[in-house]
Amino acid sequence: MTISARAALTSCLLAALAGVGTARAHRLTRPTTVPWKEPARPRLFAGRTTVLRLEPPGPCLLTRPTTIPWKEPARAPLFARAMTEPWQEGGGCWPKPCLGGWECRRWTVTADALLLHRSAARPLPVLFIPADEPPDVLALNVADLGFDFASGPRISLRRHFSRNCALEANYFGIDGWTSSAVRDGNPLILFPPGAMFSPQFAVDYGSDLYSTEVNLRHRYAGCLDLLAGLRWVELRESFHVAGPNPFPFPPLRYDTQTDNSMYGVQIGAEAKVLGRGGLVPLEGLSEFNRRLGQPDSPFSGPLRVDGFLKAGIYANRARQDTSTVGNFGTAVTAGDRRDHTAFLGEVGLTGACRLRDWLSVRGGYQVMWIEGAALAPDQIPFTDVTSSPGKAIVNAGGSLFYHGCHVGLEARW
Repeated sequence: MTISARAALTSCLLAALAGVGTARAHRLTRPTTVPWKEPARPRLFAGRTTVLRLEPPGPCLLTRPTTIPWKEPARAPLFARAMTEPWQEGGGCWPKPCLGGWECRRWTVTADALLLHRSAARPLPVLFIPADEPPDVLALNVADLGFDFASGPRISLRRHFSRNCALEANYFGIDGWTSSAVRDGNPLILFPPGAMFSPQFAVDYGSDLYSTEVNLRHRYAGCLDLLAGLRWVELRESFHVAGPNPFPFPPLRYDTQTDNSMYGVQIGAEAKVLGRGGLVPLEGLSEFNRRLGQPDSPFSGPLRVDGFLKAGIYANRARQDTSTVGNFGTAVTAGDRRDHTAFLGEVGLTGACRLRDWLSVRGGYQVMWIEGAALAPDQIPFTDVTSSPGKAIVNAGGSLFYHGCHVGLEARW
């Protein structure tokens, strides 16, 4: 065999052996299925995290680790029901330092039924029965005309701009304070003595109160809101005395109307008083919340107690108008208008129980006092109707005290 032939035969044998090895390798190596084990899920709010896993093996025998970026999932609902945080883009949630968790709200609306008691006017004798010897017998004192509780609506609207800033508007109105009395005598004399006399007088005293305020609120230290704003208070009163008059003269009449328009600036504060995260934590409330299975929330469970304090100095545009018809049918009118300084203070407590994530039932007690008001009976000593035209001076030295309760609903969204 020649050298060339021997080289060719060797090449063929090597090629044949290589082909057999390749075929054998393909027969022994085929795709294998390996069960896939899901990696442990990282913490929900761990930030940007990476998960290291192996791709399932395929035809390629060399399988290397692959790093896949972790995509943060949507945050879980804060409450057990529909409310979630954060809101859609634009923001609306912020952490609550005292209570923990998140606060997701932009609007707060409250609607209450307000029940207030008004104090009586200062003592002032208005009806006398003449005596043979002085002094005359007192028949009626203005202080005897007490007032019962009167009710009215109170509405509040609050817009939250951020965690620390909100704008609110409040209104309430009560126009139902009335008191009346009837006195008989032979005769009766209306103060001042000699002004008019009759065997019977009917006295009616009425009072109305309206308040509108706009405040800017700033949250300080998480659980305390400081506020400052403008307030307008309207106090209207009427004092009416009527009695029969011999024919042909018209009935006796003595009417006094007063109007107090108070405009000014007020400051105040509202704080979470009782409950978890409040100024005075109560373990009882926290334990009660836990037993009810309520999660942490901006409202610290279903129960909370808040307190508020407001005070302001006001410019009072006081006005009084008096008209009378005397025993001889003579009609006399008098009036005066002057500016005075008034003060108004208000303090109260409000407790709320959350029924839903957005709805709470609330109730509380409040006290309010006013200094520097023109009250209707106080104008009688400062009005002269014995001659025409009459003369009058506004007396704005009255004081009023209100106290009572309120109950209503609160909605937040």
